[in-house]
Amino acid sequence: MQEHHCPSCGAQLKIFEIVSYGNVTITDSGLINFNSKIIVLPPSQFLLAEALIRARGRSLTRSALANLVGTSINDSTVTKYI
Repeated sequence: MQEHHCPSCGAQLKIFEIVSYGNVTITDSGLINFNSKIIVLPPSQFLLAEALIRARGRSLTRSALANLVGTSINDSTVTKYI
């Protein structure tokens, strides 16, 4: 994900790169497309889903996923989400 700044107000804008794995795609607008349906997730769940999609089948530990999201969740929350 690249960060850009708005030329008018200076706010940070995020441009998402298209990432696909199987029947899941993160679109360039930061939405998750699963089987041709848009899935809307809360921010922490989106970050977990994005990490798993980017891993493309490789395993990730609960701790690694929790660290990607930040201090807002712990290992047991990752387990519950997944």
